[in-house]
Amino acid sequence: AALAKSVDDLGKRGRDAAYGYGRINVAKGLGL
Repeated sequence: AALAKSVDDLGKRGRDAAYGYGRINVAKGLGL
């Protein structure tokens, strides 16, 4: 949770093919 939060906080806002809308979603990005 802490790692996911840290990466999410550092993620760019916007649209991304892998991560979808908003900030990077680690779980979605890893396919979990």
